[in-house]
Amino acid sequence: MLWNRRKPLFVSFIIVVLTVLAGCQAIGGLDINKALISNLDVLSSEGKASLSIELMLDDEEAAANETDADDVNLLKLFNKSSLNLFNMKMQDASTLSTDGEFVFNKGKIPFNLSLTSKALVIQFEGADKPVVINLSNSIEDMGATAELQEMQEKLTAQSRALMKSIGTYLINNLPNPGKITLESAVQTIHGEAISLHKIHTEIYGSELVGLLKKLLLSLREDEAGLKEMLSQLYDILMPIIQPLLEDTLGGILGGSTSIEEDTETSSGQDSGIPSEEAETPSKAAAPNLMTNLLKNKTLMVEFLFTTLTTQLDTYLIGFDEMVEEMTEGEGSEGISAYLNEDNYLKVDLYVDSGMVIRKTEA
Repeated sequence: MLWNRRKPLFVSFIIVVLTVLAGCQAIGGLDINKALISNLDVLSSEGKASLSIELMLDDEEAAANETDADDVNLLKLFNKSSLNLFNMKMQDASTLSTDGEFVFNKGKIPFNLSLTSKALVIQFEGADKPVVINLSNSIEDMGATAELQEMQEKLTAQSRALMKSIGTYLINNLPNPGKITLESAVQTIHGEAISLHKIHTEIYGSELVGLLKKLLLSLREDEAGLKEMLSQLYDILMPIIQPLLEDTLGGILGGSTSIEEDTETSSGQDSGIPSEEAETPSKAAAPNLMTNLLKNKTLMVEFLFTTLTTQLDTYLIGFDEMVEEMTEGEGSEGISAYLNEDNYLKVDLYVDSGMVIRKTEA
């Protein structure tokens, strides 16, 4: 990966999204989307990984731009660095362990990392104590109620289903980058030589804006896919958040969440005399209305669909103007420097006959 200056966050985010998901139409008869989507179902795995970054600094340009000396020294320190992971073992989405090392110009820093739903622990070689990040008490530390903590646990348990639903919608709509090829290859994995499909793709900075716009247009046009995703998310999330929403609405608007109870207490029949209060819908009917709407899946999916498509339409209408302002407006010099052929990311995916991604190189 080649960079001339400091990497802007939004460019990095777009590259990650478009490359990690890198959904493509079929190439040479191979349905790449199917391989990527099936990879979302992987529950456990073992392997290794390596990520290398090369930062190329133009000294003359840095001097001309009066780049801070500390920034220059930092870039030179990490201009060629890599993160290598060995003996990676993933049991599920929240449980994994690995040995690794961070390599840079001054040497390397070995470490061991373990992750559970309770904590992230990193032990650096030579350090007296590990770095421990407590994950289990994060919501408790914020003063969350027992109901919120229970909801967080349920959401965590459904994280894979959520990722599968959202990931499928995104992957099916991601555009092909300008350069993508398919060829046969043999790779040795865990000591076994395996015949695989090698998918090579290159994404350049000059493509990012166009790819992002194609993605947004495709997402907008895929109305059936959006509704299917929203329907799946409703089925996953509503049983989890419905009790909390009912309690919240009841507390804010007042009254019961039972329609039958509301009708009886507001009818005015106890005295037999019609009253102004009896002729006016009870305030307690408001929570009932909201909860009944939330329970109506068809209405909720249509409501969310209309909201999201309206937002996408608004964003697409102003997209070109926004890009022009970001790349040509005041203070845009830094951003424009990355949207060119000098900034790129190359990725190789190795897929077996069962459409399982066996190896990734970037």
